[in-house]
Amino acid sequence: MALQEIELMDLVDALDEINSEYSAFFRPMLGYEAILKLYLGITDELEPLIVEIEDESGYEFPPDLVSFYICTNGGEFGDLELYPLTTDPSVANSIHKHNVIDKSLKESIGLDNRTLLVGGYPDDPNTYITCKLNPDGTYVYQMYDATKKKAKMEFEYIIQLVALEVNYITDYDELVDYANGKGE
Repeated sequence: MALQEIELMDLVDALDEINSEYSAFFRPMLGYEAILKLYLGITDELEPLIVEIEDESGYEFPPDLVSFYICTNGGEFGDLELYPLTTDPSVANSIHKHNVIDKSLKESIGLDNRTLLVGGYPDDPNTYITCKLNPDGTYVYQMYDATKKKAKMEFEYIIQLVALEVNYITDYDELVDYANGKGE
């Protein structure tokens, strides 16, 4: 299934229509569309891919990542690329590809099977976004340095990482406040 781009305003309108809490996250990005590329969110037909990734990693796909991908199936947020969930062979980077089909990239940067590779920075080929299951059962998103094979920064939720990236480019602090539970 090919990825279908979606305009930010259309996404915000759809989220408003269903009273989604994610509307308050995406709405402040209006006006910054030049740094965004969003895709139509995932549907139930992609559930088998999630199950396959869960079987491969040995743990449940992070619930907040599923919620985020229901809004937008990956995308570009400034310099950050969150890989889409797709089996489309024309898509160079996808969560399914790097975590199930061809794990050579994960292996080359030192990620174990219990760490999902979910994104990266095309302009910085040594920095990736990972999601790791901690021993206490919580998830942590990492801005992972492939050269040093360790996390540069860690986040509890994917929206915190996205908000930080958008804030870095736009200087829009309210987005980070919202992502950290301090906003409206």
